[in-house]
Amino acid sequence: MTKLRELTQRYVIVFVVVLTVAFHYIMHLVSYVSSLFTSDLLIYDSISILLNMIWPVGLALLLGYGFVFKQKGFGKTLKAGAGFAAVYFLFSIFSVATALQKPNAQWQSSSAILVSVVLLIGIGLREELLFRGVIANALALKYAKSTKGIWLTVLVSSAAFGSVHLFNYFAGVNFGTACLQSLVGMAAGAMFCAVYLRGGNVFAIMLIHSLVDFSGLFQSLFLKNNGNEIDQMNQLSWNSMIMIPLFFLLVAFLLRKSKRPAVLERMETLRETYGIKA
Repeated sequence: MTKLRELTQRYVIVFVVVLTVAFHYIMHLVSYVSSLFTSDLLIYDSISILLNMIWPVGLALLLGYGFVFKQKGFGKTLKAGAGFAAVYFLFSIFSVATALQKPNAQWQSSSAILVSVVLLIGIGLREELLFRGVIANALALKYAKSTKGIWLTVLVSSAAFGSVHLFNYFAGVNFGTACLQSLVGMAAGAMFCAVYLRGGNVFAIMLIHSLVDFSGLFQSLFLKNNGNEIDQMNQLSWNSMIMIPLFFLLVAFLLRKSKRPAVLERMETLRETYGIKA
């Protein structure tokens, strides 16, 4: 495990590109394996969610990034992301209230709602563990020895996170929407990375990520007659571009000059504690 981690540190940019591309194919593999067990949609979703919550943990341990499960700072990380989380909490309330006002609004079955809740948790776990717990850490451990290194970590990890949304095109999302998702995903990824660098606890980021996804996917996951996730994604408006500069302004605020020394110190402590060679 340590040798694998050292290898990723040595060729970290190559590692980021390979893991980002592999993410897409692993997701397809999970879908295929799940389909072998059943044709029932609810059971299929349950198996997919379970596998998608297991394989990232196993991959992180295999690559030698198991230390992310031991890091403290849950409250500190939530505090760093409080403004970001609050915006989406308010947006979630608005989204729920608006959806329930529709004349054809009907709740999904209790079992489907339960699966949807676990799905949101699973998405947050999978993506935050891979893109912040592994990729952002790999970049920060190597480069975050200066201000430039912090910004390089944020930009590369967020670019990787944004790029995976382009693969939604192959799932049925139209190309323009997939490009928009990629841009917004990059900005959101930068935000997630900044919060993680400030606080250092991946579980808190998973929670915030799940809240963000709840606000975006509420109608398709929890209500009937609102289409599936692909339908709702295709309704994404280019007005969402306004979120991109907003997110990057929040990133600049979180990683302002007075806060960067603490980030650099935390990464140096991490290197020393676990004997990681940058």
